[in-house]
Amino acid sequence: MTGGTRPPNRMFTHPNLDQFRSLCAVPGDPPLLEAALLVAGALGCCSCSEKARLEMARHERNLRERLGNTTEPLMQLRILARYLGEEEKFAGNTERYYETDNSFIPCVLDRKTGIPISLSIVAIELGRRLGLPVRGVGLPGHFICSYEAGAKTYFFDPFNGWKTICRGDAERLMRNLFGGDFEVRDEYFLPWSNRQILDRSLRNLKAVYLSRGDLDSALKAVEFILAIDPAQGNEIRDRGLIRCQLGKYGLGYEDLLSYLSLCPEAPDAPHVQRELLKIKKQMESVN
Repeated sequence: MTGGTRPPNRMFTHPNLDQFRSLCAVPGDPPLLEAALLVAGALGCCSCSEKARLEMARHERNLRERLGNTTEPLMQLRILARYLGEEEKFAGNTERYYETDNSFIPCVLDRKTGIPISLSIVAIELGRRLGLPVRGVGLPGHFICSYEAGAKTYFFDPFNGWKTICRGDAERLMRNLFGGDFEVRDEYFLPWSNRQILDRSLRNLKAVYLSRGDLDSALKAVEFILAIDPAQGNEIRDRGLIRCQLGKYGLGYEDLLSYLSLCPEAPDAPHVQRELLKIKKQMESVN
């Protein structure tokens, strides 16, 4: 490779990423739906964000009508689940689980199918609009929702038929995934912030892109993850490695140096140091 054919050493930029950074820079939690729509628009979702807003408004109106004056928490939860699962037929996409459209909220609202976290985002947003105590719960290996009613907390599973489940059901689910000796901790059942939900959704997308070898899209996902928290060392490392694979050696080198500065005692620090030497030689060879 000669200097004339060297790939441009620039960062990914997009108006949606700028807006996303602005949302995340404000103290407190960013608005979940608007942040999710920005992600979808930047990462190639073919469904319209404005149409998604209109659909969410329609669901809000319909649910408000069905809830009426109902105040009993368990009945409110059943009305919510019945509306989304039976009436509108939102369901988990078990056949094409790793399709990226399952993570994009406009596509989920359009096709009424998704993965656990994206279906949960629909429920959480509707709960916020209607004043219902719906929160996301990021279990290891699965994502569900909680519904708080005073001292009582109910759980429900949007991906698996919107069923109301108890903590024991969730514990069995985790042990089925990770083995019977899996240690279940109380902290797994705590409600998640919008930042945590967005972070996990983006990591899901990043993993899918990397499994496909789509480095450009994986890099975009990492940029959004770092917009939530710019000091995530592992993501800075991964961005550096991806950039180098894309030929953006200068930026990749800077990222890996930043990673070692943030995490000097990391178990993979010797490996990253070796990568830096290789990258330095590569940069010298194209100059």
